[in-house]
Amino acid sequence: MALDILKTLAVVQQALLRDLGDEVDLIFRYGSLLTGATHAYSDLDVSYVPVHPTTSRSITVWVDNTMVDLYPLRWSTLERMAEFDDVRGTILLQYQLVYQRTEAAAARLTALADRL
Repeated sequence: MALDILKTLAVVQQALLRDLGDEVDLIFRYGSLLTGATHAYSDLDVSYVPVHPTTSRSITVWVDNTMVDLYPLRWSTLERMAEFDDVRGTILLQYQLVYQRTEAAAARLTALADRL
């Protein structure tokens, strides 16, 4: 996959903040491109944490020839991950913040990861 990750993340962040603004607490990436475990079907895994639990908007961003789907991961879902009640908990073990609305939001995510 020929992908300029920094450029792609910048475009993704700009598009998400343009569309949702202050409704975005965090944007983070995870997955095989971050961990170095890529394979032929690897893609760029990026999610955002909405401020309000009712926000469910997903967006798709095209960067060059790469499509990036952005889905919300709500705080309640991240809490379940930290409690081992959601199989996607490994996301909390290896992630990289792309954007944080506040220091408190970043600290909250870190605290959830520390519970694992």
